[in-house]
Amino acid sequence: MRVAFVGSHSLDVSIVAGHLLKTLVSLPPETVVLLRKGRTTVPGDFETLTQALCLQLHIDFEWCIPDEGGREAVFLRDIEMVTRADAVVAYFDADSVMQGGTGHVVDKAMDIDRPVYAYAPQDGTVKWAGGHEPATTASALARALGGHA
Repeated sequence: MRVAFVGSHSLDVSIVAGHLLKTLVSLPPETVVLLRKGRTTVPGDFETLTQALCLQLHIDFEWCIPDEGGREAVFLRDIEMVTRADAVVAYFDADSVMQGGTGHVVDKAMDIDRPVYAYAPQDGTVKWAGGHEPATTASALARALGGHA
């Protein structure tokens, strides 16, 4: 199973760190986490934290890097990442739920009927922000997350 993890650049990762850890721990064995990274830039805070947790938990991960070509290449990278993923887990800043590049990933996942699990901080904790579970899919991730962990 491949699961794409994405987070908004404006997200305060210290707020979602515990929830992210719980989510990663709940993944089925042999899961590979897909993470976004720029072609020439360092990973963002969310991706850096997710990578560190994957290393600590001995979860395999892969970087999804855009080809040359500017912003269009970034959007194409996101589409390719979603196509490779069996599910998407997204973390948004409370002020930008379903917006920006992370929102683009969620939109593309829903376009091709991938399960999506979106979360955002609210009142000092991480809450379910929305998602999509295809009716024809009994997702191992959905079972692992126990209904929106």
